Amino acid sequence: MTGFFVPPRRGYSVWLILASLGVVLLGWAGAQEDTGKAEETGKAQPARQEPAKAPGLGLSEARELGILRLLPAPANFESRYTQPIELPQEPTPGLKLGRTTLFPTYTETLTYDDNILGTKHDKAADLILYSQPGFGLSHRFTDNIQLGVNYKFGWNEYLDGKAKDYLTHNADFNLGFRNVGVQGFSLNIYDTYGQTANTGALNESYHAFTRQHQNNSGLLANYEQGRIQASASYEFTLVDEFGRSGSDYFYHKAEGLVAYKVTSQLRPYVRYKFLSYDFRDRSQNDYTVHEVLGGVKYRPFEQFEFDLGVGNRRSIAVKGLDSDDGEIYRLRLDYTATQNLRAYFQASREFGVGVLVGPTTTTAVEAGMFARILPGLSLGARTAWTRELRGGGTDLRTTQAGALVRYDFRRQFSFYGGYDYTYRETVHFGHLLFNKGVLGFAWRY
Repeated sequence: MTGFFVPPRRGYSVWLILASLGVVLLGWAGAQEDTGKAEETGKAQPARQEPAKAPGLGLSEARELGILRLLPAPANFESRYTQPIELPQEPTPGLKLGRTTLFPTYTETLTYDDNILGTKHDKAADLILYSQPGFGLSHRFTDNIQLGVNYKFGWNEYLDGKAKDYLTHNADFNLGFRNVGVQGFSLNIYDTYGQTANTGALNESYHAFTRQHQNNSGLLANYEQGRIQASASYEFTLVDEFGRSGSDYFYHKAEGLVAYKVTSQLRPYVRYKFLSYDFRDRSQNDYTVHEVLGGVKYRPFEQFEFDLGVGNRRSIAVKGLDSDDGEIYRLRLDYTATQNLRAYFQASREFGVGVLVGPTTTTAVEAGMFARILPGLSLGARTAWTRELRGGGTDLRTTQAGALVRYDFRRQFSFYGGYDYTYRETVHFGHLLFNKGVLGFAWRY
């Protein structure tokens, strides 16, 4: 086992030192009251063990929108061998010490992967044991001001030695304010840090078997009063691969959202997004992205909600003064039969980042469901299909499917098992097939 944190090497990595030290000392588990969906309210979330996420316009939404699909996507430092599908889970009360609450956690996962190196021929299969203790802390200064952190340490071990074992570190910090000066105005300041090796064959934009770390710092402001909602956010992200400075990059992201509730069933909205990418490898072309999306959320019945959006995305190369733009179409349908049975369907067609790889069109379809079969017993499933037509004649098609069953005992112990299937095919390079089976348990206080 090597060092705990590998020291950052450049001046701009001071962010990483401050973030990691602050995260270990302070904590955020969120507000005690559930304030509804983060995207709609932008308010603080309930106390929980998972890393705190800034509500509303977070980084995860940017990935879902497809902006980062053709870039080295921000790494999932939770290890790709943990639960492939998220199932809703009630928060535990934690250990309360006055205004402070402690949340110790532990996860153990055993995964069988039939193609750990992502090769077409001579596949290597292995069993992967992933152990991850964690610790969270939250402190409530007042009902409107809350502070907290989470930290998790993971060890990923290949039992047959087919690939290199590696460590993971995950830490996050969140400071939340509600009703700051004005009723309905909230502000979140957050920082997340992760460090891991990369043996994930599907994470193809990273160099294999190297360590990398990533830091995200940002803030989100949200105002909601009466029929009007407005949100604005800014985030700075740094991705640093140890020993490969040419692969490092950072970017700035700013977003704004304005929505108006016409009736309880109809809510039109307009969203603007700006991104600016700076690659440490000077041979790569830095560029910016502007995206404008207009849409409407409509709930014709209590169980159904439609979200339809149409927009335009423009990418501008900084050096070559080249630009590409194209249309964006998105549709999402959510169905909630009861709190114990929910399903969704979403589809999109959008123009990719053309200044780097030529004109790119992406078509994606996804469907999923969640069901609570018995008290404590939950089932989740999803399937997705994506096709990317990239510059140079590349045609990349990906099919994914998975299912997960979990049993929760007294909200503190979880036992789960699942299966994940991925089939990837390209015109020039043939196909890749991955099958993974997962068994594990988790404890949280």
